[in-house]
Amino acid sequence: MSYLFMKGINKSFPGVRALKSVDFEAEKGEVHAIAGENGAGKSTLIKILSGAYQPDEGQIYLDGKQIKISDPHSGRTQGISVIYQELSLVPYMTVAENIFLGNMPSRLGAVRRSQMSKRAKEALEGIGFELNPSSLVKDLSIVQQQAVEIAKVLVEDAKIVVMDEPTALLPAREVETLFRVINTLRERGVTVLYISHRLNEIFEMADRVTVLKDGSKVGTVRPSDINQDGLVQMMIGRKPADRIYWSPERVEKLKDAPAVLEVEGLVGEENLHEVSLALRQGEILGVAGLVGSGKSELVQCIFGGKQPISGVIKVRGKEIKMISPRTSIRNKVGFLPADRKHQGLVLGMTIKLNATLTALPQFSKLGVVNQKKEDEVVSEQIEKLRIKCYSQNQQVDTLSGGNQQKVVMAKWLLPECEVLMFDEPTRGIDVGARSEIYELMIDYANQGGAIIIVSSDTQELLAVSDRIVVMGQGKMTGSFSREEATEDKIVRAMF
Repeated sequence: MSYLFMKGINKSFPGVRALKSVDFEAEKGEVHAIAGENGAGKSTLIKILSGAYQPDEGQIYLDGKQIKISDPHSGRTQGISVIYQELSLVPYMTVAENIFLGNMPSRLGAVRRSQMSKRAKEALEGIGFELNPSSLVKDLSIVQQQAVEIAKVLVEDAKIVVMDEPTALLPAREVETLFRVINTLRERGVTVLYISHRLNEIFEMADRVTVLKDGSKVGTVRPSDINQDGLVQMMIGRKPADRIYWSPERVEKLKDAPAVLEVEGLVGEENLHEVSLALRQGEILGVAGLVGSGKSELVQCIFGGKQPISGVIKVRGKEIKMISPRTSIRNKVGFLPADRKHQGLVLGMTIKLNATLTALPQFSKLGVVNQKKEDEVVSEQIEKLRIKCYSQNQQVDTLSGGNQQKVVMAKWLLPECEVLMFDEPTRGIDVGARSEIYELMIDYANQGGAIIIVSSDTQELLAVSDRIVVMGQGKMTGSFSREEATEDKIVRAMF
């Protein structure tokens, strides 16, 4: 029997069977990736392992012994810890306080701070980080914060560490630092379960990968025995589609298209210096750049989420003061933020209420909402955007990442926006759902809508953009037609 063995795991929620008799095994000191489309069952499986969910059927064995995990605390006491994409640290507490939160060494009721600092320092140095235990967590970089999370589970003597999309928020230069830490954990005999939609990471780090699809286990393979296309085929049940969605035919259509959005000399408070650009009707404009380049601040200033210091924004030739998101909505400009869970959706509400949030005046009269009309329009959007759900009254936080992003799209399509701005549109979304998002973008543009897509993924920009501009240190450092754009040119312009 393997070091970790989850046998015959079944789990159902209202209207959906999330896991169907799944067997999962991992060895001691192994980096084992779990792959699959959003909604495949990955999150449900690790939540059962951590104790956040209880299985309907099945058993869990650790080191040959059957264990019962009644809640996350029970899981941690048995050596199972999960590090989620959204880190669970307290920003205004110190590094040492976060590492020992809930488990601070004390004597006669007094916290032994010198001992706590010493042990925190040792735990961090054990994974290759030299951090001051007295530093506030809010002052650390993302990769340093992740190191604190890892040190936190190590002082609890974790035997199994689950990492859920650990590189989603990391700059490219810090991904290698995280990989070094994972290798250190492997050498110490800690089993790492690694969940990521970035296939190159799986092939670089994993000893084995288990693929889930529609709640069932497809199989377990070694990356050395398969290529990326083969792994994608296991995940989506078919050969991966052509990854380029842009077509040269679009260039001819855009030649005489009028400008729907113009930005002249835009200056922001943080990292935006005299940026000018124009977006034509039916065009998809890609914006590339490193973290801190100003690319996200650009779309936030256009939308009114941040106030520019100076500059002019025109919509269909008319100068507009984008003083708030409400002004943007009135001018048919929508924004899909990178953090869809906290900025794009209200997680405690239903699909219907999220989708109609920006378009309630269409369904109401004298403050009374026409429920029948609202239901009909939302049903049309669910069908059009191919949102996988059992009801429009389903809680939006129960959807996969790709389907949540589609609900955010519905929110901006209902008020009939003529311009949509996407910031990291496929972050945390699997390859299958990513293709659907790209196809929806192309459909929207072909019908006359205009798109700005901000992304740190160069391949994503090359797949869908008609034109690509590059940001660096708050300025525009390059501009390429799709015909002349290459990954090498874009990366050179970034630096």
